[in-house]
Amino acid sequence: MTTQRQEDLLQAFLTTITTESDVISVFLSGSLARGTGDDLSDIDLTVITKNGRGDAWFSSLQPTVEGISKVLLPIRTDTAKRCAVFVFDDLVEMTVTVLEESEVKPSPAYSEIKPLHDPLGLSSTLKSKSSLLPKKARIEALIATESLFLWGTLAVRKRLLRDNVWDARDALEKLRYLVIRLMNLRDAKLDGYKNIEKTLDAKSIILLSKTASGYDKDAVLSALAACFDFFVRTRDEVFAQFDIKPNETATNKVSQTLNSFR
Repeated sequence: MTTQRQEDLLQAFLTTITTESDVISVFLSGSLARGTGDDLSDIDLTVITKNGRGDAWFSSLQPTVEGISKVLLPIRTDTAKRCAVFVFDDLVEMTVTVLEESEVKPSPAYSEIKPLHDPLGLSSTLKSKSSLLPKKARIEALIATESLFLWGTLAVRKRLLRDNVWDARDALEKLRYLVIRLMNLRDAKLDGYKNIEKTLDAKSIILLSKTASGYDKDAVLSALAACFDFFVRTRDEVFAQFDIKPNETATNKVSQTLNSFR
């Protein structure tokens, strides 16, 4: 659900750009598209342009946005080739990603988008195809997540052996995010850590909190053990839903390595 302020920004932006011949389609994503947003939710937009016009259109994006409302801080991100975040003076944020038509491919991330300007049906087709992605792709992502987590667990251990505590904490943070990714591959209810307290059950929140670490080796080790246990518990539940056999051999070897280090 959008607030009046968010709706005003959306309409002003759409009114400005949808008359341009290079713009083929515009869609909204994130919590506002899913109807779970609030008055602090970011406005996540993707603009699809004609082939060969993406770079030129992106170069004129900042003055376009500044023309609809006062921008406190424009930020060029490295999350995508053409992506910028605009923080307005009331701290409302708008993220705009620009894709050319040939760059648009179905993805699970597009299964819940909301087309806003779609005269050719491009965004609607993208949403439909993304919603029908084969189960095999999700299974492959789950198996890859398991491998990354087990490997990452050993990476944290190696950093601690070198007494690189900050580096170990950084690697531990990536492990915790893989647990979130695992749960999201199951039911797509999570958006990173956003609103996680409202989404997960109380027991999971407690388990997740134990994966946060203070600054010393023992604290990182304790959080790592908690993260490992939480991952295995979650993995077993999720894999059972998809009839995937966990890699118990690798899991046991990593577990033994952790136990020898405690």
